[in-house]
Amino acid sequence: MIEGYILSVGCGNMVAIKFPNFKTMVIDCNLTEDNKASIISFLKKKCFSKINVFLNTHRDIDHLKGIKYLNDNIPIEEIWDNGISGSTDETDYKEYMVLRRSKKHITIKPRTWNDGKFCKDVVIRYMNGGYDDTNYDINDTSIV
Repeated sequence: MIEGYILSVGCGNMVAIKFPNFKTMVIDCNLTEDNKASIISFLKKKCFSKINVFLNTHRDIDHLKGIKYLNDNIPIEEIWDNGISGSTDETDYKEYMVLRRSKKHITIKPRTWNDGKFCKDVVIRYMNGGYDDTNYDINDTSIV
């Protein structure tokens, strides 16, 4: 059985999924001083001892804030994202990029549909809508 949790993290949500073979995926995070202890406690209570995949839908701060804290408390093995730059001046963004470079990472290419075998009998379908080089909103580049 697949277990999924939608966690309110202030601006937006964080999704945590545990697959039948106990592989785990976390989609986005926005860990702040106000919520980080309770979010980590909840994930550990639900047996998230590691995160096999952290999927960042797009590189806005409210989708990656606290990634270093998350990794320090529950190690991340792989990072998936769309490869499109975000708010590069932010400390959290820089920490995300350092972490991304230190882990196995997969860039989900624009305008593609992929089937990723994540564990036995489970297929994850995802796509990235891409962007126009001349004018785009970072939110329009999100992975769905």
